[in-house]
Amino acid sequence: MKSREGDATSLRDASFTDLPRLLEIERQAGEVFRDVGMNLVANDEPLSLELLRGYVERGQAWVIADHVDVPVAYLLADVVDGSGHVEQVSVIPGHARQGLGRVLLDHACEWP
Repeated sequence: MKSREGDATSLRDASFTDLPRLLEIERQAGEVFRDVGMNLVANDEPLSLELLRGYVERGQAWVIADHVDVPVAYLLADVVDGSGHVEQVSVIPGHARQGLGRVLLDHACEWP
């Protein structure tokens, strides 16, 4: 898969070292909502590092990383009533509208 800037990207399991970057992605992705007057959504804080750590520990967090392995998108999955459930999917604005969210969603459909 390619990003708009031509950087190769790859899907992989999220790691503990990715957690601060996931917070950054979520905050930047939220700013798009401010542009359309949805300030409450834009102001919503990301999940805590502790909660994100749990998703990584359980193997329920995936990222798409750029050519230098920096995440640009992520997805968190849960199990609700025995079925897979997407808890969060976010793409950094500079990498939006390239199908990265769709790649993550397709991957989540194959889980667990």
